[in-house]
Amino acid sequence: CEAVTNTTILIKPIVLVIFVDPPTIYSPIPIEVTILTTGIGGTPKSVSFTQGSKVITFTTFSNSSANTVKLIIPANTLDEGFYDVNVTSEFDCVGILEDAILATKNTT
Repeated sequence: CEAVTNTTILIKPIVLVIFVDPPTIYSPIPIEVTILTTGIGGTPKSVSFTQGSKVITFTTFSNSSANTVKLIIPANTLDEGFYDVNVTSEFDCVGILEDAILATKNTT
C-alpha cells in the first residue's frame, strides 16, 4: 500500500489481521468480537466478514484502540460456516485473515 506523487512519497503501513476472539460464535445471539491487527494505527475504515460472495461490512465499532478492533455482531447476522475477516485502514489497505471465525447455530 503506497501512493506516489510528483513531490512526495506516502508510505502506508501493511495491515495484518492476527486473530479474532472468539473464533466461534453462536449466531442467534449478539456478541462482541475482538480483532487484533497491526498496521491500522487507529480506528479502521471498515471490517468485513466474507463467505464466498457474501460480504457483511461494519463501519461502527463498539470500542477500538491502536490495533484492537471491537464490534458487536447482531443476532442472526452471520449464516453458519467459516468467514474471512477483512480489515480496511483509513488508507484503503486491507488485511485478511482467512477462515478467522466460525458462525454456528449449535451450542455443542
